[in-house]
Amino acid sequence: MISNLPDDIKYKILELLPVQEAVQTSVLSKQWCHKWASTPKIFVSELNCVSPTLGDTYAPRLEKFVDKLLLLHKGPLKSFQLFTGQCCPPAFDQWMRVLSRLGIIDLHWVLVNYKVEYRIPSIFFSFDALETVYLCNFLLKVPQHFNGFKALRSMELLKCTSTTADLTKLLSNCPVLESLVLISMKVSIGLKIRAPRLKMLIINGSFAYVQLEAPMLANAKILLRNSDTCCLGKNGGKSNLEEAHGSLVHIEKLKMKEDFVKYLAKGCLPDHLPYMFNHLKKVSIKLNFHRFKEIRVACILFHNAPNLQDLYILADPSTLTKEEDPSTFTSFWDTEASHGLVFNQLKTIFMEQYEACEPILAFVKLILGSAPLLEKMILRESTIYEEDENGNLTQITVDLDKSTKASSKAAIIFE
Repeated sequence: MISNLPDDIKYKILELLPVQEAVQTSVLSKQWCHKWASTPKIFVSELNCVSPTLGDTYAPRLEKFVDKLLLLHKGPLKSFQLFTGQCCPPAFDQWMRVLSRLGIIDLHWVLVNYKVEYRIPSIFFSFDALETVYLCNFLLKVPQHFNGFKALRSMELLKCTSTTADLTKLLSNCPVLESLVLISMKVSIGLKIRAPRLKMLIINGSFAYVQLEAPMLANAKILLRNSDTCCLGKNGGKSNLEEAHGSLVHIEKLKMKEDFVKYLAKGCLPDHLPYMFNHLKKVSIKLNFHRFKEIRVACILFHNAPNLQDLYILADPSTLTKEEDPSTFTSFWDTEASHGLVFNQLKTIFMEQYEACEPILAFVKLILGSAPLLEKMILRESTIYEEDENGNLTQITVDLDKSTKASSKAAIIFE
């Protein structure tokens, strides 16, 4: 019988129900009466706090419901998740004060109305037991005497606003942080991350500079936008490439999208990096084969990643300027081949927006000739045309099967 279920099973059932339905389980039997009030997890969605037949608005019903919910709750509350389109600072402040006394471990607070922000109260920074936090549309101002989130392991900030100093202070005081996601953050200047135990990082946004001090980082995805506003980081004379990758010796998966490679190319690039990415096996990169410094960034990375197995390249469709000679880029890859650039462990390469132009062909041929374990090369083509002597446009195609291959098993697939 459902009434005789063990308490831990009852709590599992209650956690799977919308909180409004969980409250209604009190009518099942005496054993279920008010059991919801001691469940360790609460999930509240504004959509479930409206009575269409009564024509009620969202905010008043939401405030009344959550006020009563927290008032009647008994025992520790481990997880609190709230999704709302309304910003009600006085009510939110009160709920934060209540949560601070309940030993909260997991906090998800999402304001789906992107036109408003909620300035989080200073009491939030006293949640000593917090292990996971997800905030959307919050204004973060770190108090002067912030002692840190000593137990925080996962942080996701979406469309939040802060200053570089406050965000740096916040991240620097999370000593066991392992997972960090920053999406569409509005930060005053740049991004500086100091996280000694960070293993997973996702960045998607516009920043003047990005500095990483994360020696344990294994998986990183960085989408940097508006590179024209980017500058050299405060790096003591180092290039952006050195500053961003200087402590990533444990990286296993690296995705560099949008303008991040263009950002890394700023400054004086070194001939080589003094450290190896021996654990790096998967790379995804957006690359302009017609920009000399960008292909140098990629080349330096490839030289220092001897165990690379999977490579994804999104070829930037930008074309050469009138002043640029395509043979310059072709000879670059020929030179790198003579300098020992090889892909000894590479098994798969996938290239989006492949063009049969000289710089890309030189790179593709370098791969084919220096990857003895290559199994598959997938080229998703961008159709390119040239004008013949009669003024007709013909599609440019190149037969790569005649190219020298280091791997007898390498299959070239055009899509």
